[in-house]
Amino acid sequence: MKFIATSAFLNVPSLNIEPIAGAPHEKEIPKGARFSIGKSESFHQLRGEEKEAIAQLWNAGRIVSESNTQAAKLIDHEVEMEKKHAERIEKQAQAGNSQAFVEQFMAVFRQMTAKKA
Repeated sequence: MKFIATSAFLNVPSLNIEPIAGAPHEKEIPKGARFSIGKSESFHQLRGEEKEAIAQLWNAGRIVSESNTQAAKLIDHEVEMEKKHAERIEKQAQAGNSQAFVEQFMAVFRQMTAKKA
């Protein structure tokens, strides 16, 4: 089955997910990554451990089905906005505007912690 990561998570051996090209870390599944768990397109035809892994990730809000086009568009948009925001922060930091960097960092930090609450 094919999925999209709604947030980054660790790719542990039990998930048996192929490494994601371009991921910041070898064992990370980054937000927005497309990947498969198992070889079947049907949940009912997956092995028990595959079903369990999917259920845990799904219930934790870490994945959505790739066939959910509305969620896919939203996640892609969020990833792009986060990337642009990080680039702006980096440019400001390189320009020596430390106050703006701190403000931007705190805004992102508040946004990230609010989503997890």
